[in-house]
Amino acid sequence: MTTTTFDTFRKILIVLIGLSIPTSTVLTNILCPLALLLLLAEGRYQQKWHLLRTHPITLPALLLFGVMLLGMIQTPVSLAEAGRMLDKYRELLYIPLFILLFQDASTRRLGRLAFLTAMGVTLLLSYLIVWTGWTFGKGGPENPVVFKNYITQGLFLSLAAYFLAVQWVHQPTRWRWLYSVGILLILYNIVYLTQGRTGYLILASLILLLMYQLYHTRGLWLGVLLVTFLSFFAYQTSDKVYERIEKVSTGLQDYEKGEETSVPMRISFIKNSVILVTQHPLLGAGTGSFSHQYEQLARPQGIKTTANPHNEYLMIAVQWGLLGTGLFVYLLYQLMRTSVRLTSPYDWMAQGLVITMTIGCLFNSFLLDSTEGHLFAYLVGLFWGELPLKEEVQRVQDTLRFKGTWQWSISPDRLGQLLTLIAAIVPVLWVYQTVITPTLSHKSLLLPNNQVIPSLLTTIQQRASPILVPFETTLQTSKGLHLSVFTGEEITLTTRIQVASPHIGKTAYIVILAAYQPPHASATETIWLQRRHSEWVPLDRELLRTEQYYSQLPESLEVSIYQGKLLLAGTVTVYVGYLLEDNSFIFNDNRIQLEIIKEGK
Repeated sequence: MTTTTFDTFRKILIVLIGLSIPTSTVLTNILCPLALLLLLAEGRYQQKWHLLRTHPITLPALLLFGVMLLGMIQTPVSLAEAGRMLDKYRELLYIPLFILLFQDASTRRLGRLAFLTAMGVTLLLSYLIVWTGWTFGKGGPENPVVFKNYITQGLFLSLAAYFLAVQWVHQPTRWRWLYSVGILLILYNIVYLTQGRTGYLILASLILLLMYQLYHTRGLWLGVLLVTFLSFFAYQTSDKVYERIEKVSTGLQDYEKGEETSVPMRISFIKNSVILVTQHPLLGAGTGSFSHQYEQLARPQGIKTTANPHNEYLMIAVQWGLLGTGLFVYLLYQLMRTSVRLTSPYDWMAQGLVITMTIGCLFNSFLLDSTEGHLFAYLVGLFWGELPLKEEVQRVQDTLRFKGTWQWSISPDRLGQLLTLIAAIVPVLWVYQTVITPTLSHKSLLLPNNQVIPSLLTTIQQRASPILVPFETTLQTSKGLHLSVFTGEEITLTTRIQVASPHIGKTAYIVILAAYQPPHASATETIWLQRRHSEWVPLDRELLRTEQYYSQLPESLEVSIYQGKLLLAGTVTVYVGYLLEDNSFIFNDNRIQLEIIKEGK
């Protein structure tokens, strides 16, 4: 085929993909691989390699995907499950693909038109649902979403309104009236017809950005006033906005009560995900490990599990650590940093995309989500496809200065050096993570200056809340249920804590201490122990370490104290309690005392 034929097919695919991403996941998953096959069939590999290796965006995207690929080595789940997770981030590989597809101005114009056309169809069908009362697509008259869920539709419509506003500013033509009508219809749809809180937030952020782009610092203050006024007006006049905002307020109250509604669950997801990050902070737990790790944390607490924390930064951090999150943030940074080099109006539109992704990922996993991830890759290619603009820019990109900053690209030699450096650092990070950080999810408390261990319990009880907390102790032995056992006998000792009502739903750490006295020993011969990771160790004279974390205390919880054989005769007194965030202790007022009798006596 001739070059002209390939160009024609490329433009057709670009239009079809731009139309399919907001409307059909199936078509998107068919057309994107076809676009890749087209590029492979087209040839000119050396030219394409030269473009990609000098492009400022391809390296961060590929490095992030490379870290995700390496994460399959240490994942606790099966390779099939890890592979499914990796496949969900294939949009990172589509970024170089779309950069190669959007190499001429006419293709970029067609791509932008295709996206706006898809959103125009979505908008008209949404109004048709409201006007006719018909139920089709994914919604109905009470929430008229068409092809995607209300979060995605609100996000895409907000972006479309912003793109139209930028075109209105930069391209004063006779079509301005059409842009104005489109913007007003979108705003009304988002504020008065649909329910997406993400759409409200993104819309407000893009209004602030547009005002800043128009009037700089003064515009930012004007934008704050405008957004404040529009928010108040929408809250007073829109039942949808009022209802969604009130649900946030009610949800915060539900969270204090420990109830599992939408807002409390999202807060719980975030808090628990942060705990998971601290367990494997640098390299993460591995590709596809989020559901597994979250279930391990949530199951003992009796709280709802999830496969998605609704926060892309945490989703990446749990699986690929701060290294993965840092690369994702660096990708967003590079996109914003290089957006100023784009031609108008793509520079402003590109900045709107970065702001949308940056803020939206705080409350959703947009890179993980198929539709949002594909649109992100598509628009990155559309906007940044023009970089580098000329062959001369490609040759000097390593040292190019722009407004006092330097633009960094990478040569094959530098790429090899970078990969060698990563290969040297990764084992060090793995050792640090494996050996040093396992205890980071447990809280350590400095004890008072008084180093006499027997006085520790008195100190704790003085700080404890006066609220009495019932404890129900269960001792299961090979001979039945009792608190006197023989040495060498298998036992399972647990206790059930009935949490005080003011503490239900609060964050707490479980503390388990034990005082062991040999037979006929005096009080000064007491040996103090603490439970750590299912083992009993001597109590640290300087640090009291907690055993288990609860992001939300349930009404009652079961705590495992000991399982196995007791080899030494004597008396063991166990103290179990929980530590609240304000460092107040709630300890059992009735001690758990276990008599260990030497076998044969």
